[in-house]
Amino acid sequence: MTASVQFVDAAGVPVAPTTGADDREAPLNLNLPAGAGATVYTLGLGEMPAGFRGAAVVGVLGGGTLVGVSNNVNYEVAGDGSAVYNLVRTDFTRFQAGLSVDATSATPTARGTYTLHVTALNAFGPIAGFPLECKVSAGPNAGAPAIRTTTDQNGRASCAITDTAASGSNHEDTVTVWADFNGNGVRDLTETTTVTLIWQPSGPTILTATPSTTTPTARQSVTLTITAVDGYGGPANGVAVTCAVTSGPNSGQSTGATIGADGQTTCAITDAKAAANNDTDTITVTADVDGDGTGETTTVTVTWQPSGVARLTVSPTSSSLAYTFWFNMTVTAIDAYGGPVSGVPVKCQITAGPNTGQSVNATTGANGSTTCSVKNYDNATYDNYVDTVTVTGDVDGDGTDETATATVTWLPGQSSINLSGQPSKYSNSVSVAFIVRDGYYQLIPDLPVTCEVIQGTNAGKTVTTTTSMNGLAYCSFSSMIPSGTDVIVAKATIRGQERQSSWIYVYW
Repeated sequence: MTASVQFVDAAGVPVAPTTGADDREAPLNLNLPAGAGATVYTLGLGEMPAGFRGAAVVGVLGGGTLVGVSNNVNYEVAGDGSAVYNLVRTDFTRFQAGLSVDATSATPTARGTYTLHVTALNAFGPIAGFPLECKVSAGPNAGAPAIRTTTDQNGRASCAITDTAASGSNHEDTVTVWADFNGNGVRDLTETTTVTLIWQPSGPTILTATPSTTTPTARQSVTLTITAVDGYGGPANGVAVTCAVTSGPNSGQSTGATIGADGQTTCAITDAKAAANNDTDTITVTADVDGDGTGETTTVTVTWQPSGVARLTVSPTSSSLAYTFWFNMTVTAIDAYGGPVSGVPVKCQITAGPNTGQSVNATTGANGSTTCSVKNYDNATYDNYVDTVTVTGDVDGDGTDETATATVTWLPGQSSINLSGQPSKYSNSVSVAFIVRDGYYQLIPDLPVTCEVIQGTNAGKTVTTTTSMNGLAYCSFSSMIPSGTDVIVAKATIRGQERQSSWIYVYW
């Protein structure tokens, strides 16, 4: 800068040596570098009038600033009519110091880096070699480490600010630039400036779905991991997600979830209907990641794998029934995916037991099931009373029957002694025939039977006989008194139990 010094007398008239030929002002011009000073000794100015009393007017030519002027250089001048002051030397770097940035706001791309440029200036111009700090003081990237740098010879420095956290709902950073001009370690208002960075989406939103497996087991579940990334490259936290089966055996099944802070969530689809000819589901995942009201979508295809082998089941697999009842079985055809198979011809046949050979045919219905019924046709005995039913049918259509078995235990009823035909009378004799059966309604041969007149004129008469091969016991009474009415019964011990026939009336 250039400082000018003009001497004037008490009346304000210019005096030598700062006057021109026409007595106009002609100040001394002093060229001063930044931070420099100059001393003017009046004793060296021979043109100045003797006994001069006046003033020195100091000014600045052009740009620049003077810090101060002192009239006390080596000693105080007493009685010169002016105030005496002393200047303490100061760090001119801090004089009217401040910061200037190239732009106070910018719109860089998210997940990128923005370089801001700052200049440190004081009253004398750029400040070289001065330390600066750039720090994100507010916004999604607040908390990132401060960047420290130093101005170059032109007083300029740069800070590279990198976005790692901007999102759709939080994408404006405030960067505070600070130079501690007064050295007190405090970010004074006059020592800082700010830059606003509004991060812009770096690309399209991303919605992905990754299944735990693309070949899950039928009748089990598959888990999808959903990842949602917003246009800023960050997690789309809080976005609602729908996972729906849009085609395939489980079409119509759906479930919902919400994206978490990590940008992910999961949903599970469970198979209930996959079959050999219909085993592939398409799962559509929908989420409005960018918040524009229209959901983004992605699809996943899974092919359900057989959970076992084709088979027949029968229920119940065992039963105990009275020998006169029907044994009713529910037969179900199940494919390798665990689903029902309709239209399968099945045969239910007794392959072991008293009723071996008995069979019935049926066909599975829409639910994969049908009913078979078998019966004991008076074939069960105390020695042979369990039937095994074998069910066969070609469920998977490979030409080989699948099989299932069930057993039925036929339970005996009460043994019996019953009249066989009407009593036969002749003169003073009477004959009565009885048929004897066990609990399975089987005829009992070679069984001792006692017939007794328990009421009537001939009460007390008894006859003992033995059943024939066909279970008949013939009782013949002779020397009867043909008078009144006699009551006859037959008695026998059958399998440890005393059995008796009903009363038989003989009218004389």
